[in-house]
Amino acid sequence: MGNGAVQKLKRATELKDESPLTANVKCGRSKEYPVRDATLVQTLITGVILANEMRTLKEQQEGINEFFRNYVGELDGDAKTVKITAEYMEIPVEVAVTSNDKVVITNVEGLSELLGDRFADLVAVKTDYKPEKKLVEMAADGDGEDVETLRGLLKIKEGKARVAFGKIE
Repeated sequence: MGNGAVQKLKRATELKDESPLTANVKCGRSKEYPVRDATLVQTLITGVILANEMRTLKEQQEGINEFFRNYVGELDGDAKTVKITAEYMEIPVEVAVTSNDKVVITNVEGLSELLGDRFADLVAVKTDYKPEKKLVEMAADGDGEDVETLRGLLKIKEGKARVAFGKIE
Protein backbone atom coordinates (compact mmCIF):
# COMPACT_ATOMS: atom_id res chain seq x y z
CA MET A 1 0.00 0.00 0.00
CA GLY A 2 1.46 3.34 -1.03
CA ASN A 3 1.90 5.31 2.18
CA GLY A 4 1.70 8.69 0.44
CA ALA A 5 -1.57 7.82 -1.26
CA VAL A 6 -3.06 6.54 2.00
CA GLN A 7 -2.06 9.70 3.86
CA LYS A 8 -3.55 11.84 1.09
CA LEU A 9 -6.83 9.89 1.28
CA LYS A 10 -6.87 10.16 5.08
CA ARG A 11 -6.46 13.95 4.83
CA ALA A 12 -9.32 14.04 2.33
CA THR A 13 -11.66 12.30 4.79
CA GLU A 14 -10.74 14.81 7.49
CA LEU A 15 -11.70 17.78 5.32
CA LYS A 16 -15.09 19.24 6.03
CA ASP A 17 -15.41 20.51 2.47
CA GLU A 18 -19.11 20.91 1.70
CA SER A 19 -18.61 21.00 -2.07
CA PRO A 20 -20.28 18.04 -3.79
CA LEU A 21 -17.98 15.18 -4.67
CA THR A 22 -18.58 13.05 -7.74
CA ALA A 23 -18.31 9.28 -8.10
CA ASN A 24 -18.71 7.23 -11.26
CA VAL A 25 -21.18 4.34 -11.06
CA LYS A 26 -21.33 1.43 -13.48
CA CYS A 27 -23.86 -1.38 -13.09
CA GLY A 28 -22.67 -4.54 -14.85
CA ARG A 29 -21.97 -3.84 -18.51
CA SER A 30 -24.06 -0.70 -18.63
CA LYS A 31 -22.63 2.73 -19.33
CA GLU A 32 -20.86 4.50 -16.49
CA TYR A 33 -22.59 7.60 -15.13
CA PRO A 34 -21.52 10.29 -12.62
CA VAL A 35 -23.22 10.66 -9.22
CA ARG A 36 -22.69 13.80 -7.13
CA ASP A 37 -22.82 12.51 -3.57
CA ALA A 38 -20.28 13.59 -0.95
CA THR A 39 -21.34 10.85 1.49
CA LEU A 40 -20.86 8.19 -1.18
CA VAL A 41 -17.36 9.43 -2.03
CA GLN A 42 -16.30 9.93 1.61
CA THR A 43 -17.54 6.43 2.51
CA LEU A 44 -15.72 5.00 -0.51
CA ILE A 45 -12.48 6.70 0.54
CA THR A 46 -12.86 5.47 4.14
CA GLY A 47 -13.60 1.93 2.91
CA VAL A 48 -10.52 1.90 0.67
CA ILE A 49 -8.30 3.12 3.51
CA LEU A 50 -9.63 0.52 5.95
CA ALA A 51 -9.46 -2.32 3.40
CA ASN A 52 -5.82 -1.52 2.64
CA GLU A 53 -4.92 -1.25 6.32
CA MET A 54 -6.67 -4.60 6.90
CA ARG A 55 -4.66 -6.22 4.07
CA THR A 56 -1.46 -5.11 5.78
CA LEU A 57 -2.68 -6.38 9.15
CA LYS A 58 -3.78 -9.66 7.58
CA GLU A 59 -0.26 -10.19 6.17
CA GLN A 60 1.23 -9.49 9.60
CA GLN A 61 -1.32 -11.81 11.25
CA GLU A 62 -0.50 -14.60 8.78
CA GLY A 63 3.16 -14.37 9.79
CA ILE A 64 2.19 -14.66 13.46
CA ASN A 65 -0.16 -17.57 12.71
CA GLU A 66 2.64 -19.37 10.83
CA PHE A 67 4.92 -18.92 13.85
CA PHE A 68 2.37 -20.67 16.09
CA ARG A 69 1.67 -23.41 13.52
CA ASN A 70 5.40 -24.16 13.38
CA TYR A 71 5.77 -24.01 17.16
CA VAL A 72 2.89 -26.42 17.73
CA GLY A 73 4.10 -28.66 14.90
CA GLU A 74 7.38 -29.19 16.76
CA LEU A 75 5.61 -30.36 19.94
CA ASP A 76 5.19 -34.04 20.68
CA GLY A 77 1.67 -35.31 20.87
CA ASP A 78 -1.38 -35.78 18.75
CA ALA A 79 -3.80 -33.30 20.30
CA LYS A 80 -6.18 -31.71 17.81
CA THR A 81 -6.04 -28.39 19.71
CA VAL A 82 -3.10 -26.86 21.58
CA LYS A 83 -3.84 -23.87 23.81
CA ILE A 84 -1.08 -21.48 24.91
CA THR A 85 -1.79 -18.95 27.65
CA ALA A 86 0.20 -16.24 29.34
CA GLU A 87 -0.34 -13.16 31.45
CA TYR A 88 1.05 -9.78 30.48
CA MET A 89 0.64 -6.83 32.85
CA GLU A 90 -2.13 -8.74 34.65
CA ILE A 91 -3.99 -9.25 31.36
CA PRO A 92 -4.54 -12.86 30.32
CA VAL A 93 -3.70 -13.61 26.67
CA GLU A 94 -4.14 -16.87 24.82
CA VAL A 95 -3.99 -18.58 21.47
CA ALA A 96 -5.48 -21.89 20.41
CA VAL A 97 -4.01 -23.77 17.45
CA THR A 98 -6.36 -26.37 16.01
CA SER A 99 -5.26 -28.91 13.44
CA ASN A 100 -7.36 -29.06 10.29
CA ASP A 101 -5.69 -32.15 8.88
CA LYS A 102 -8.02 -34.41 6.91
CA VAL A 103 -7.71 -37.87 5.46
CA VAL A 104 -8.72 -37.96 1.80
CA ILE A 105 -9.23 -40.86 -0.57
CA THR A 106 -6.82 -40.70 -3.49
CA ASN A 107 -7.96 -43.83 -5.35
CA VAL A 108 -11.66 -44.66 -4.96
CA GLU A 109 -11.56 -47.67 -7.25
CA GLY A 110 -8.55 -49.21 -5.50
CA LEU A 111 -10.06 -48.61 -2.07
CA SER A 112 -13.39 -50.09 -3.18
CA GLU A 113 -11.61 -53.18 -4.51
CA LEU A 114 -9.59 -53.56 -1.31
CA LEU A 115 -12.56 -53.14 1.06
CA GLY A 116 -15.10 -55.04 -1.01
CA ASP A 117 -18.47 -55.26 0.76
CA ARG A 118 -17.19 -53.12 3.66
CA PHE A 119 -16.71 -50.09 1.35
CA ALA A 120 -20.28 -48.80 1.91
CA ASP A 121 -19.85 -49.08 5.71
CA LEU A 122 -16.48 -47.35 5.82
CA VAL A 123 -16.77 -44.61 3.19
CA ALA A 124 -19.26 -41.75 3.13
CA VAL A 125 -20.39 -40.82 -0.39
CA LYS A 126 -21.46 -37.22 -0.97
CA THR A 127 -23.45 -36.13 -4.00
CA ASP A 128 -23.91 -32.43 -4.75
CA TYR A 129 -26.61 -31.21 -7.13
CA LYS A 130 -26.14 -27.79 -8.69
CA PRO A 131 -28.41 -26.34 -11.37
CA GLU A 132 -26.73 -25.43 -14.65
CA LYS A 133 -27.18 -21.93 -16.04
CA LYS A 134 -29.58 -23.23 -18.70
CA LEU A 135 -31.91 -24.71 -16.04
CA VAL A 136 -31.97 -21.38 -14.17
CA GLU A 137 -32.78 -19.58 -17.44
CA MET A 138 -35.60 -22.06 -18.15
CA ALA A 139 -37.11 -21.41 -14.72
CA ALA A 140 -36.76 -17.64 -15.05
CA ASP A 141 -37.82 -17.18 -18.67
CA GLY A 142 -39.74 -20.35 -19.48
CA ASP A 143 -43.37 -20.35 -20.46
CA GLY A 144 -44.09 -24.06 -20.89
CA GLU A 145 -46.74 -26.00 -19.00
CA ASP A 146 -44.21 -27.33 -16.45
CA VAL A 147 -42.50 -24.01 -15.70
CA GLU A 148 -44.45 -23.42 -12.45
CA THR A 149 -43.60 -26.93 -11.25
CA LEU A 150 -39.96 -26.32 -12.20
CA ARG A 151 -39.91 -23.03 -10.28
CA GLY A 152 -41.37 -24.82 -7.25
CA LEU A 153 -38.49 -27.30 -7.31
CA LEU A 154 -35.82 -24.59 -7.21
CA LYS A 155 -35.07 -22.03 -4.54
CA ILE A 156 -33.04 -18.84 -4.65
CA LYS A 157 -30.71 -18.54 -1.67
CA GLU A 158 -29.86 -14.88 -1.35
CA GLY A 159 -26.28 -14.36 -0.31
CA LYS A 160 -24.63 -11.33 1.15
CA ALA A 161 -23.13 -9.17 -1.59
CA ARG A 162 -19.34 -9.20 -1.61
CA VAL A 163 -17.68 -5.79 -1.24
CA ALA A 164 -14.10 -5.45 -2.48
CA PHE A 165 -12.14 -2.22 -2.33
CA GLY A 166 -9.24 -1.41 -4.63
CA LYS A 167 -5.67 -1.75 -3.42
CA ILE A 168 -3.68 1.44 -2.95
CA GLU A 169 -0.26 1.18 -4.56
